[in-house]
Amino acid sequence: MSQPIFKRELGPHLSVAVFENEREGDKTPLRSISISRRYFDRNDEEWKSSAMSVNPADVPALRQLLLPVEEFLMQPAQ
Repeated sequence: MSQPIFKRELGPHLSVAVFENEREGDKTPLRSISISRRYFDRNDEEWKSSAMSVNPADVPALRQLLLPVEEFLMQPAQ
C-alpha cells in the first residue's frame, strides 16, 4: 500500500490522509482522500477501523454539509 503524501490525526480515533497515484499515460497524478475512525468492538474485544474514501473535489461539499451538523449538535437538547 502506498504511503500518504499528507496525514493528520485528531486524537487516537480520527485521521485523514491524502494519497497520490500515478496514472499511466497521464502526467497529472490521481489523488484520493481517506477518512478513518478507530473503534473498539466489544463483541470481538478488539480495535477495528472504519474508513471511507472521497475525491478531492468532494471536500468543499462535505465541509458545507458538516458545518451545519456541528452547529446543530452544539445546541442544547430539546
